[in-house]
Amino acid sequence: MNTLHVFGDSFSEPIEPLVHAGGEPCNRVKYARDYLKSKTSTYPIWSELLSTELGYNHVNHAGLMGKKFSQLGQGNSNHSILYNLNEYCNTFKRDDIVIVGFTSTNRFPYPLTPPYPNIESAVFNSLPQISHDMLSKKDSDLINNITLKRDDDFYKEELLQLLKSFEVLADIVGFKLYYWSWVNQINNYKVNDKLLDNRWIFHQIFNNSTDIEYFSKISKLGGYTISEETNYTINDNHFGETGNKVFSDLLYDYLKKMI
Repeated sequence: MNTLHVFGDSFSEPIEPLVHAGGEPCNRVKYARDYLKSKTSTYPIWSELLSTELGYNHVNHAGLMGKKFSQLGQGNSNHSILYNLNEYCNTFKRDDIVIVGFTSTNRFPYPLTPPYPNIESAVFNSLPQISHDMLSKKDSDLINNITLKRDDDFYKEELLQLLKSFEVLADIVGFKLYYWSWVNQINNYKVNDKLLDNRWIFHQIFNNSTDIEYFSKISKLGGYTISEETNYTINDNHFGETGNKVFSDLLYDYLKKMI
């Protein structure tokens, strides 16, 4: 049986590891538990639905399912996604499907300056919305400056360059490699090139569009975020049941044509 390998940030992350993460339950767990009334506090995300429809094994290395590297940490940045691709690319077989979901270039890992604050790792995974209260002023100021620069097209072009070795590997081994992103800046950088590249799966599904806005396109098809499904009683921009189902169906219809 072939395997569907999934890499990405929290938008590709299964719910089950979040249930066992400890601390205050995140909004996706609260949505499953309180809104869906799930006995397990989980619900299937798009990749789980897709692997079932395809009849493929499901292997997910996104978010908390990715490896926690001793020196590189674990997180929801494109760096972490690429670290995991490097780590597991030797497991890809002919006719497997590898789907990589990219995140914002404003997310990045940063090695902290000793003495380290009271956090789990010496690597701080910087997300624009995360507080820096536990960091030294030196580290906080530097991270803020880096965050401002990472909107530059330099980092989008860097990402495209780093993918080329995986594309060569896919051609040699014979696995199917696909990309997508929920981030407008990623989707719409060099959009005309991506419309001609069948690896950028979301661009092929909406191949008459020169402005890829992920959430609005899924929403128009009846796929909603947790916030929308719960009438904003639970504020979370991850997709709920409907969004995951619509996205899975879109990918399935496209992939069946390709394979």
